[in-house]
Amino acid sequence: MRAAAVLIVDGITQPWNSAETADAPSLRVIEAEFRTNPLSARRFVLSDFLGATVLQRVINRLQICEVDPICILGDPHHPASVEFAHSPVDGPQPSFQNLWAEAEQLFLQFAQREIDFVFLIRLGTYAELDFVDLLQFHRENGEAFTCVEGTRGPVHIFVLSLAKGSGWADALKSVLRREPSLSTRYKFYGYINPLASAYDFRRLAQDALAGRCDLKPVGKELRPGIWVGEGAAIDRRARILAPAYVGAHAEIMAAALITRGSAIEHHCQVACATVVDDSSVLPYTYLGPGLEVTHAVVDGGRLLHLARNIEVQIADRRLIGPTHSASARHRTGVNPLKSPTAHGIRGLVAPTECVEPASFHKAGEIAPSS
Repeated sequence: MRAAAVLIVDGITQPWNSAETADAPSLRVIEAEFRTNPLSARRFVLSDFLGATVLQRVINRLQICEVDPICILGDPHHPASVEFAHSPVDGPQPSFQNLWAEAEQLFLQFAQREIDFVFLIRLGTYAELDFVDLLQFHRENGEAFTCVEGTRGPVHIFVLSLAKGSGWADALKSVLRREPSLSTRYKFYGYINPLASAYDFRRLAQDALAGRCDLKPVGKELRPGIWVGEGAAIDRRARILAPAYVGAHAEIMAAALITRGSAIEHHCQVACATVVDDSSVLPYTYLGPGLEVTHAVVDGGRLLHLARNIEVQIADRRLIGPTHSASARHRTGVNPLKSPTAHGIRGLVAPTECVEPASFHKAGEIAPSS
């Protein structure tokens, strides 16, 4: 018995304040002179999250279940596909052609390779699904295709039997149109996050760091609840309060404080005396000295304050902005994560005159002032 998977990156999203995220209020966006893609319009399934994208994590779950091959389809005219094309993904490479024609060609190839079942997944909702159990349920029911349904409706994950004919066409239509199909339903009661907004993205980080879901940060857990990626440089006078995450090659400078489930992604820089509280800082972002960043998602010069429902873009790079590494990456097209010479491997503790190590603390503890 062989199983393959087709992952669809089509750029089609529900409105971010839809029924799936009814708790998210209306957002006010304030633009600076230089505009970038608003955080409220992002496909967070393609954003780095605790060291890896949700897309990479879905691929890993499929590979653990011995699903092979895994193919990725997308529409090049959608911003999500453009963003994905610049995202580092190890393993399957995307095919951004006519989606329907490509899907038809793929299923013909699957039939020729005597593949029995195909998982058809529209990237969007994050669901900690047991693909082996789903496949067993599908086989026992003997239908052409089975749809996964969560407690709040379909999550647009299907498993198809190629021996049952062209059922993939009906499944693909259902996935793209986000409409319920007449297929057999597999009821899933595990962890689900719709990832339809920055609010969902931030909640997923909180849940992961608090252990409320199976998702694990990429790095080492140096203290309970404190995860640090390879090559991160943390000044001895910085304070990290659990739960928290510091990504690969990130720099945390003296007197900075990272606390309350904050996630500093790879190649970020947090300057002296800056506080990051209950926030996610996306890769290649610089936070200037003496700032207090709370209840926010930050990407380069763009900040979304989740509590006040305001998104701003700040042109003054002395406050926040992209790091020099990000500028070099966009100019050269080199991905520093895959280039051994782009960044030297740095120790966990950055050189400093202070003889005390960086202080790591559990939530609720008072960190020493010196």
